[in-house]
Amino acid sequence: MAEKNDSVTERKTETIMIGGGVEYAKVASRCTEFHKDNIKCDIETTCEFKEGFVLFSAKVTTKKGTFTGHSMDKVTGRQKQFEKQETIAVGRALAFAGYLATGEIACAEEMAGMTKESDRMDPEQIMRLTELAVRADIDVEKVCKHHKVQVLADIPAVYYDGLMTTWGLKAEVK
Repeated sequence: MAEKNDSVTERKTETIMIGGGVEYAKVASRCTEFHKDNIKCDIETTCEFKEGFVLFSAKVTTKKGTFTGHSMDKVTGRQKQFEKQETIAVGRALAFAGYLATGEIACAEEMAGMTKESDRMDPEQIMRLTELAVRADIDVEKVCKHHKVQVLADIPAVYYDGLMTTWGLKAEVK
């Protein structure tokens, strides 16, 4: 279990500017702050392959508790794909533990990709996602709140495949 370093002084995590003038703290900067703030700490990651997707899970343990983050993507063989997905999962876990600069949980690539209004799901995708949400007993309101949108249809299309896979797996378990 992690122990908080009580001698830590208030400091600002190094940030970069991304789309729309948003300030974002890179995962590497947040990891540095995390290690400075905790005498003992733990970051664990796991990787799972299922039906053409890779799912990374990260677990960050501090004195405050254990925080998890996940990332999922289609396996494409892109250069550094696995490193990026692992970094996204760690970044999300760190954000849930309080190590973030913008109040956003998304990674820099996701934030930059969300600036396009044209990147919306089509009506067919929305219908399939809604049906699957019902079958998998998903709290759609909570998902919308996480994505900072009012309705499921406003979630960017970039999340469609990941939500379908995650919710599909949950529906199979039910």
